[in-house]
Amino acid sequence: MTEFIRANHPIALSANVLEDILPAPLVRDLDLSRAFMPPRLLSWWRSVLVDLAATADFSAPRINPELAMHADGATGGAQISLLFCSRTSLRH
Repeated sequence: MTEFIRANHPIALSANVLEDILPAPLVRDLDLSRAFMPPRLLSWWRSVLVDLAATADFSAPRINPELAMHADGATGGAQISLLFCSRTSLRH
């Protein structure tokens, strides 16, 4: 069984609405509608992810040492993005 070690770099978590981060001309040209995500609900998701990122599993994740050795000194850790999108965007 492989022994895991604690990584030096955290796993960053974020939440966004896909149509908000795409270039406006692209959203307009593809006639994409924005996902139904009221600001208060998006704010709630972001606060949940902040709390989750503070846990040991994300702030100092356990990784396979072989993976760490082959990372070539990569810095910054990993990024996990939760993207909410509309059904129209899913079709494209």
